[in-house]
Amino acid sequence: KKNLIVQIGLFYKCNWYNLQDYEGAIAEYTKALEINPKDAMALISRGLTKQYIKDYKGAVADFSQTIKVRRNCPMHTSIEA
Repeated sequence: KKNLIVQIGLFYKCNWYNLQDYEGAIAEYTKALEINPKDAMALISRGLTKQYIKDYKGAVADFSQTIKVRRNCPMHTSIEA
């Protein structure tokens, strides 16, 4: 049930991003990560949002954490590149 809540939450966070409320999206991804710190999609999404607002250090930190928690994440090869 907890995983379903996080997935539903990610759907709403995408809407924050689509509304161009990037700080709001980052805050919501952070809340999802408080529930599940190993949620690769939340880490990647937060990293991409940070990259979009030119918070490159924050983006790299999120991408690096994604690699640590999910070596088999489908996107990890392109993140490492």
